[in-house]
Parts: sequence; C-alpha cells; structure tokens
Amino acid sequence: MRKLVLTTLARENLKDVFEFIEAEFGVNSRVKFANKVSKSLNLIVKNPELFPKSELNIRIHKCVITKQSTLYYTYTIKEIKVLSVFDTRQNPSKIKKFI
Repeated sequence: MRKLVLTTLARENLKDVFEFIEAEFGVNSRVKFANKVSKSLNLIVKNPELFPKSELNIRIHKCVITKQSTLYYTYTIKEIKVLSVFDTRQNPSKIKKFI
C-alpha cells in the first residue's frame, strides 16, 4: 500500500477550509466536510488512477471533494502526495501556482 503524504501547502489549505467552514456553517458542517475528505483520500489510496488528470498538468490528478473544493495529488509506486486542496471559489488562475 502506498504511503499518503500531505504537503505543507495541502495541510495549510485544509486547515483554512476547515476553519472557514466551521466559522460560517458550524462544527457539524466541518465534520461532514472532514468525512468527505477522508473518504476521498481512502479512494485515492485504493486506486490512485480513479480520478482524472488535471488539464493543467497530466502528472497531477484532481479529486472533486465538493463543488467548492478540489484536491490535487500525484503518486508513485511508494507514495501518494497531496499537493493542494483548492477552494474553487477563488480565482482559477491561482491554482497554476500550486500545481
């Protein structure tokens, strides 16, 4: 089984999204989002080819967690590296900095 690695940027992104969701919608919504992230990561670990490749970089896959959040990752034989969790409400050109 591949090792799951979250980059510093991905950790910061998730922290920001969790804080935003909790502040705007409450703890229950944060927990629901955390469960969606967890389910998505489990699917990626089981089958990293499950999600499509990014249009910006064919070495990077993207997993839509919710219509507001997309997770970007790469993988090798040994590990799956989560690069970023992108809030799709941001300016789409910002994602080019992360992938």
